[in-house]
Amino acid sequence: MRRISAHVLILIVFLTVTPSLHLYGSAPHEKPLDRLSSSDRETLLNRIHESREQNPDYFLALQNLVDKAPEMAAQNHSGKVSFGFHLGQEPLFLAPALELLMVSDPPPDHLSVHIWTQVKQNLIYAIGLMRDRRSLPSLVALLKCEEDPTSARIIAESIARLESDLALESLLGLADNPEQAQWFRQAVLAGLGPAKREIAAKRLADELFKRPPPEYACQLLTALGKTAIYGGWSTSSPFANEEAYTRTIATNAAVWAILEYKSDLVTRKATVALYLSSDAETLKQIRELRVAIDERQRPRLDGIYDDLRRYLENQGRIQP
Repeated sequence: MRRISAHVLILIVFLTVTPSLHLYGSAPHEKPLDRLSSSDRETLLNRIHESREQNPDYFLALQNLVDKAPEMAAQNHSGKVSFGFHLGQEPLFLAPALELLMVSDPPPDHLSVHIWTQVKQNLIYAIGLMRDRRSLPSLVALLKCEEDPTSARIIAESIARLESDLALESLLGLADNPEQAQWFRQAVLAGLGPAKREIAAKRLADELFKRPPPEYACQLLTALGKTAIYGGWSTSSPFANEEAYTRTIATNAAVWAILEYKSDLVTRKATVALYLSSDAETLKQIRELRVAIDERQRPRLDGIYDDLRRYLENQGRIQP
């Protein structure tokens, strides 16, 4: 076996001392590998085998990182294991991560269920950041096995980050399946944001317009902010032409939530979503909305307009 590369050693040291995501949840009981079709299972196992032969140091490095998870949690002031973002910057960790999640029998004996769940969520987050569409079957299998809402949302977000029609269809199919538990469908919808697609924003807005309880409304608004985040779209994306429509849907839904919900928590989340996704066109939409709404709502809408205009000016998105 080759020596571990300097790149991997540096990454391990960096990850063990750098706090990042706040993650938590519980582990599923069903083995995800059993959820794959025979062809997908064979493809995954062959890919892991080939990667282990070509890059064994990455498998060893990830195992060392997992072994250090309790130490990382103890050193982090929040008590959390946080390495997903940094791991996601190195695509050669994909096969080792999939092996741990799909093939191994978690949790490892030396890890508590609590720590392993955090490790698992970090691995899933990292896989999403790698945006390798070949990981879709594995992520869907993991999602179907999941029993915890937070973990299910994180998996759904990683699937959404693959930015493909098939990935989005998989999520919408699960979210709209009446045979799935309500908490599961809600978690999947809350994970749609990173897809950055018009259809995702529309589905989230439609769910919000049903006036769900504030806690769920906040999750929908957070996802809406992610679908249309300003500056988060790539012109190289095949779906870049949807940006303007997606932003309009998201900002309209956020303004609606600010006007219609009495919850301060919802108002704060809606404001964040509005600020994340707004541009000069949003101000125009708000001016047009002023004519159409009840005049008792107009003073509040005027306040939203003035605050948003100042924010956009400060951010350089519009000229003073």
